[in-house]
Amino acid sequence: MANNMKKILVVDNDIFFLKFMEELLIENGHQVLMAKDGLFALDILKTYTPDAIIILDGKGIVHFTNPAAEALFGGKTEEFLGELFEFPLAAGKSTEIDIIRKSGERAVAEMRSVDIQWEGENAYYFAP
Repeated sequence: MANNMKKILVVDNDIFFLKFMEELLIENGHQVLMAKDGLFALDILKTYTPDAIIILDGKGIVHFTNPAAEALFGGKTEEFLGELFEFPLAAGKSTEIDIIRKSGERAVAEMRSVDIQWEGENAYYFAP
């Protein structure tokens, strides 16, 4: 049953409301992630989203990847951080990229880039 459970993120600054919602959702067969505010919610989303997320600075240097990006590209975050992301970027447009993992396995992904602010700097959010 665990594979069919819906994972739900509940965000509220009221701990009593969070606990109430957690109990209610668990009773109804859901997995629950809780965040006390929007910043914690964003941290949770960066980790638990099923989509690959890569954050690049204006020069294309990798500043963040999530576990789904590790799986897609076949490496660990530490291997990507500080490295040039050598795939074409077109802000606001979808780009199909051919990936060759370290194992030699090939994959194709359609990614899109969105201009964002990351740690006070202009950056790109790159995701499927």
